[in-house]
Amino acid sequence: MNMNALIDFLRLYPVFTQRGIRAAWYLYLLGATAELVTYLGFSLFATPAGFGLRHYFLVGEQLVRIVANVILVRIFLEVALRYLFPRSSS
Repeated sequence: MNMNALIDFLRLYPVFTQRGIRAAWYLYLLGATAELVTYLGFSLFATPAGFGLRHYFLVGEQLVRIVANVILVRIFLEVALRYLFPRSSS
């Protein structure tokens, strides 16, 4: 990566290709999956006994937040792809 590509990236110029955006999506998805597995592991298996219904609502709320973040990132990436690589109307 040369210095001009780094400067363009920091200026928010469109320097990513479709492959780069796809790689960013899969990395984000991997991170969200790791966060989900870690959260579920700690909240469901490492908590002391005696947690009631409130605890499961909190777990459900966190699950909804993780899924909503994944959906929003996917939507934003779709918009970015349509803006950066418009389809030709032929």
